[in-house]
Amino acid sequence: GQGLRLACAEPGDQLAIFGEALRELSERATYLYEEAGRYWFSTQPTLNRLAEDRAKALAEHEVDEAIAQVLRDDGASKDRFHRVFAVPDEPTAIDEVQALSLMILGPATPHAGKGVAKSAATEAVTDALTRCRASQRRFRNTLLFVAADEALLGTAREAMRRALAWESITKDARLKAQLPSGQIADAEQKARNSRDGAVKAVRGAWSHILFPIKTDGTEAGRAFDLDHLSLTAKDRACVPAAVYDKAKSDGIIGEKLGADALWLHLKPLWAEDKPHLPVAEIAEWFATYVYLPKLRDRVVLETAIRDACAKLDPAFAFAERFDEAAGRYVGLVWQKAPGEPLPPTAVLVRPEVAIAQLRPVTTPAQPATVSGSLGGLSEGPGNGPSGTEPGPPAKVQPRRFYGSVEIDMVRPVKAFDAILNAVVMELQRTNGAKVTLTLEIDATAPEGFADADIGVVRDNARQLKFKGESTGFE
Repeated sequence: GQGLRLACAEPGDQLAIFGEALRELSERATYLYEEAGRYWFSTQPTLNRLAEDRAKALAEHEVDEAIAQVLRDDGASKDRFHRVFAVPDEPTAIDEVQALSLMILGPATPHAGKGVAKSAATEAVTDALTRCRASQRRFRNTLLFVAADEALLGTAREAMRRALAWESITKDARLKAQLPSGQIADAEQKARNSRDGAVKAVRGAWSHILFPIKTDGTEAGRAFDLDHLSLTAKDRACVPAAVYDKAKSDGIIGEKLGADALWLHLKPLWAEDKPHLPVAEIAEWFATYVYLPKLRDRVVLETAIRDACAKLDPAFAFAERFDEAAGRYVGLVWQKAPGEPLPPTAVLVRPEVAIAQLRPVTTPAQPATVSGSLGGLSEGPGNGPSGTEPGPPAKVQPRRFYGSVEIDMVRPVKAFDAILNAVVMELQRTNGAKVTLTLEIDATAPEGFADADIGVVRDNARQLKFKGESTGFE
């Protein structure tokens, strides 16, 4: 083929084609050597042919073990996963975990591709999600799996064969003693390049992400279905990092949970006859039920709880624990974010239960005491006819708060937020308290406001329902 190109090429291109042909010939020919632009034949086979022969002689289990080691090295990084189980001998033997974890399946369990319902990978994943050793697995919603593509696995195996063959040449002391320094350096360079190519090929082959879900279409009696994502980027970092980035970008991994979304998921699970709900139980729900969001870890859940408790109209209160002996909640807070981290005994409390405990108890007036004998009443030290001593006057609690504050115009939103949290929310803790906020604006311009600005402000104020009797220019 190169000879035909050489004959048909222009004179100026013939030298380049001839050089390319020599390079290809030196890589493929068994006895043709090259060094510093010089080519010669020898009775000894070339290192390229030796590497090729050694690659073909490698057993498949040796190649797969080398691939598994690359995956284990990648799995050691964990990236943002809580744990990474890289090529476990028995997937059903991995531990139960409540934080997001990844299992990297080995070369023996590849996946055929997207849309394929059954493969060695899906069988391994289903088995691992169903069983944990001899019992049923509980925490299914914290596991993601990544498997090799059948077609790309063949490419990775060939690349690993070449890498192992070149590594064996560089480690062959007897062979290196017979080689000139130039060939030794060339072999070491090819070993490094082959190793880099093999690692890249392995990472490229592990491209199928599998995880459990449950939808309205899940068959009755089935605990979950398997969903699939494909990794398509060619140049990838380690396997855990590539899987996490893809799952996060597709909304599978939740690094944040909104307060309203949290209540939306808790409401159907919180039994109506339960006045409180342990946070530890909620964490187990998110780790167990595959129809709930897959939270990265418990920090995401606790952040959502704090945000939900700090709302003006929270769906629940928070307590550090429930004292069964006293029948009361310890560390109960309402409309206020609890501190961090949350204690292991923390509970969420229904609003009506929390308000009933926080409502101040009214002490009834004490009845007058009477002293004397059967013969009649005797006066006591007091001035009343019954002989009772008048008690201290009842303390009258203040019933109204008023105040005004100047808001920093450099950061008005932050200033208002601080006022809202530090004053308004504290006032609302009192049962039945009604708070009214009135924003008073006073703006002056030494040279007067422009007519265009006056018109805009008046129209906007009217749309925002400013009070007409207290709004205007003068």
